Amino acid sequence: MPAVWMEDFVTAPAVTTSTAALLVSKDGRYLLHLRDANKNICAGQWSLPGGHPEPGESLDDAIARELLDEAGLHIPSLVPLAVIENSDADDLPTSRIQV
Repeated sequence: MPAVWMEDFVTAPAVTTSTAALLVSKDGRYLLHLRDANKNICAGQWSLPGGHPEPGESLDDAIARELLDEAGLHIPSLVPLAVIENSDADDLPTSRIQV
């Protein structure tokens, strides 16, 4: 009888990774963007600018690209603030966000 491995039946939960920027102006205003109403995730709601890294792209490079794409901003120096992990959502993969 061939060997049977647990991995043949159980898979690790997927982890999605994304990045977001919390930008605050000198006078205390925050930069948010209105999510595209044509998308499935939080359509029509305000959120931090950000997104998923491209294959092989670091989180730092991903947020720099997203800020340029979404807000037309080139920020020369960003400092990681936090990593938020959400694994409580039913039927959704664990998500990890670097802010």
